[in-house]
Amino acid sequence: MICPVCDSHKTEFYGKVERFKPALFYQKCLHCESVFQRETAPDPDDYYNEDYYSGNASFAYHDGRKSYPADRIVHRARLQTILRMLSLMRGHMVESSSLKLLDVGCAFGSFVRSANEFMQAAGLDVSRYSITAGNEWIAKQKNPAFLGLHRGSLWHLPRLPLFANETFEVITLVEVAEHLHNPRANFESAYRLLKPGGLLLIQTANFSGWQAIKEQLNYHYLLPGHLVCYSSGGLTSLLKDIGFREFREFIPVDFPLSAKLKKAGYGFKFLNLFKMIKIAAYHWRSQNIVERRPATSSWVLYAFK
Repeated sequence: MICPVCDSHKTEFYGKVERFKPALFYQKCLHCESVFQRETAPDPDDYYNEDYYSGNASFAYHDGRKSYPADRIVHRARLQTILRMLSLMRGHMVESSSLKLLDVGCAFGSFVRSANEFMQAAGLDVSRYSITAGNEWIAKQKNPAFLGLHRGSLWHLPRLPLFANETFEVITLVEVAEHLHNPRANFESAYRLLKPGGLLLIQTANFSGWQAIKEQLNYHYLLPGHLVCYSSGGLTSLLKDIGFREFREFIPVDFPLSAKLKKAGYGFKFLNLFKMIKIAAYHWRSQNIVERRPATSSWVLYAFK
């Protein structure tokens, strides 16, 4: 089989994940260390439905509307990093109100809603359910910076002026890149949508990190909707080949530990303290680099056009 990340034919069977029905079959690239499913992508309306977002599916996504007050803490911290990095790359402070951001895989638009506090922002998602519910939720805020949530993908963009080439300064894919059936085509589309000097933010697991290597088939990231799991080198090389020119890596994430702890401790309860200790321990362990590999697989990549 051909690797969807680096196009290498040197791949081998990685294993069978049997904790889901049907079981998942993964292949590994011997060239770039990426891991990918051997099956085709599920139909979006069948998979990313109300059960997926309400926690009734075998693999579910939490409802960002319910956790928004806590999530907003890390959203704002990430947005501040984005603005700082854009200013650094341009050599001057950017005027945030003039920027446009697109959040791909936006679900109910939680991050879009936070981004509207800084800039104009839109969302894109394949789920009809989440787009409909999210637009109703965010529209209640009556923020003129809200550019709407739209159904589609980077592979199949909505036919709207908003999605013309070189429209956005920022495109974010937070825990989304692993869901892409054809990474190259999707990232090429993101490249076209970005203005020169624009930023593509990707948060996904790094399968060249020790966490993924040691846990192998037991690694929690091997899930039904996760079609492609990247190594840091494989994803960076793919983006370089597309045309991205500058990169910045963040391990484990692109915002301070303090923001993660504030989110975990929001609405403080006694049990939150144990959660905060666990988060801090993981964050500090992520800083360890052993044999040029990070101890954990949490990873965020900034790529500039």
